Amino acid sequence: MLATFTTLPVVLSAPLFYELSSAPAYLQLIARCNPLTYHVQWMRAPAAADIVYALLWVGTTTALARYALSRADRLSSER
Repeated sequence: MLATFTTLPVVLSAPLFYELSSAPAYLQLIARCNPLTYHVQWMRAPAAADIVYALLWVGTTTALARYALSRADRLSSER
């Protein structure tokens, strides 16, 4: 139930099912604050700069995850 209350507004405010330009002004404002809006735009019309940004994001988060997981055995008290 909690997942429905948190994800439903995010999905419905992103322009998945409508064009953002045809939405009311208040919904356009909400959609601009929604990260899913930018994912939808990228999937509809990817640009080279967006792909480079996405690859940089993947590389950075992968490096941070590897670093965090390599230290996890030293930080955990469970054995």
